[in-house]
Amino acid sequence: MLHSNCILLAIGANGGTMVPPEGFFAGGVWFNFASLMLTALGSLLGAVALLIALWQLGRTRRAAEAAQSAAEDAGRSAKQAAERTAQVVTLVDLTKLCSTSSEIVHLIRSSSNETAVNRAHQLRRDLVRARESAKSHKVADGMDWQGLVTQAASLHKALEKLVSEEEPHVTAVSRCRNAASDLDEELHTVAAHAEVSIGERHANT
Repeated sequence: MLHSNCILLAIGANGGTMVPPEGFFAGGVWFNFASLMLTALGSLLGAVALLIALWQLGRTRRAAEAAQSAAEDAGRSAKQAAERTAQVVTLVDLTKLCSTSSEIVHLIRSSSNETAVNRAHQLRRDLVRARESAKSHKVADGMDWQGLVTQAASLHKALEKLVSEEEPHVTAVSRCRNAASDLDEELHTVAAHAEVSIGERHANT
């Protein structure tokens, strides 16, 4: 421990001016004082550096969180856009299917059975493609796609048999017409329900 004469400042007689005691700058007193000041300054600078580092760390963390949030928002937006596109495609497919089924009904009524066979084949093919598209995009899951495909296949087979006969029986013609009308009505009902369901999904997003 330093002697009190070495660390106390003497008060001179000339107006109370603070003066260091004799021998203050001699020996190791000044060195110890300077070391103490440097240590205090170093601690202060270390504390400031720590505060700056913490501030930078917080700033970096906030920037990273903002970037992650933006990426998640972009991902959700892209997913929603893809889902909406798939839903629109499904509606377009259903509209096309309804148009084809209505045309088949008209062709049977006008005895254009050969053309009706071609349209029935096209309808079955388009139903299979629409089913696969809807399944892959997970839209219109409640639809009985397989039932519709089966109906279209049965209609196509019945029309082929009808065309193969030289003089189709009126019962066979009526059976094909009724099958085509039932399928057309079901497709229009499904399309209407799908449009309402997709509209509700869009309203909730």
